[in-house]
This record gives sequence, C-alpha cells and structure tokens, in this order.
Amino acid sequence: MDAFGGLVTLEFQNADRALKFVNSLNLIGAACCFGGVQSLATHPITMTHSTIPDDILASNGLSPAIVRLSIGLEDAGDY
Repeated sequence: MDAFGGLVTLEFQNADRALKFVNSLNLIGAACCFGGVQSLATHPITMTHSTIPDDILASNGLSPAIVRLSIGLEDAGDY
C-alpha cells in the first residue's frame, strides 16, 4: 500500500460467517486493538465494541457481519 494505512474492512453475509473467518485465520492473529506492526484481525461487535448498545452500533453502520484486518509489515519469510 502507498500513502495510507493498511486497514481493510470486510463485510460477510452474517455474524456466523464473520466469526468463522476470524477463527480460521492461521497467519493473522485475532486481537482487540491494532497497536503493533503485525497483521491482526478483529470482530468489533464481539471485541472492541461489545459494550456499545446495538442501536448505536447500527446507526453508525457497524454490523455483526463486519471484520477488520490490519495488514502488517511481515515478510513472507517470517512464517
């Protein structure tokens, strides 16, 4: 990527598929925050935003089907 950060948002058909995706990742770990330089995934509804009421989440466009990926700086040889 060039001239911007590496945060990608994916929206699945439903929350079950989103969680299945996060739980099936092998090279990217699940985390609540993107504080480092490694690749991480988060399911905001069950992690970082779990205490926010559903109506507020929905009014801000955050659905249970969303997963966010922070793409890090790893080299293919790191794995």
